[in-house]
Amino acid sequence: MKSKKLAGIVVALLLVTPFFNIPLVSALEMQATEAAKTVEEKIQGIREEVKKAVEEKLQEVIDQEIKKGWVGIIKSKDKTTLVIEDKQGNQKEILYDNETTVIDENRKKLTIEELVVGKNVLAMGYLQSSKTLESKRIIFIKETEKSEAYSIIGVISDKSRETKLIAITPTKDKERVVEINIETKTGITLENNKPGSYNDLEIGQKIVIVFSKTNTENVAKILKVISEK
Repeated sequence: MKSKKLAGIVVALLLVTPFFNIPLVSALEMQATEAAKTVEEKIQGIREEVKKAVEEKLQEVIDQEIKKGWVGIIKSKDKTTLVIEDKQGNQKEILYDNETTVIDENRKKLTIEELVVGKNVLAMGYLQSSKTLESKRIIFIKETEKSEAYSIIGVISDKSRETKLIAITPTKDKERVVEINIETKTGITLENNKPGSYNDLEIGQKIVIVFSKTNTENVAKILKVISEK
């Protein structure tokens, strides 16, 4: 009798056990699925980060190999770098060394030392960044400048000994000073109507001068001394 009861209990347990196992197995499967999903998401995130880093590095390498040409006026210079300013007023750095070729407007080869502030240049080389160029060739270029004629009556208030440059204070505006370059072809006439030169000009002389004004400087065309100091 006891054996029959025991057999019945065993059979009942065998029949009931699978139903108890179903929720447990399902929970484990869900946990495994979620874990796998999380791992896959992490792997995908790592892949995207690596891809982005590779693309950025590749673009950097490509940029460094792109040939560019920049035009501008030299604003400053040191042993390795020129700073030029373009027509829009943007300043950019031009890197150069002893291997950089420098050429003037007439295709004549120059030295690095002949790169001077104020020169209009075309720099060609490889782009290092949006504002830096490693130059291989720098060419002086002529800039077409519109010039207009102006005249001033005034007194010579200063005179350069190093270059042919005078400063004039207009008689009608004594708070103003105008610097004007004197060239070899400038027509200079003295008070006695005799031809003169830059050496005849002195501080304190009253003059009338006609000059052209360009984007970079004033250049005297005609100068007449009307009274001595």
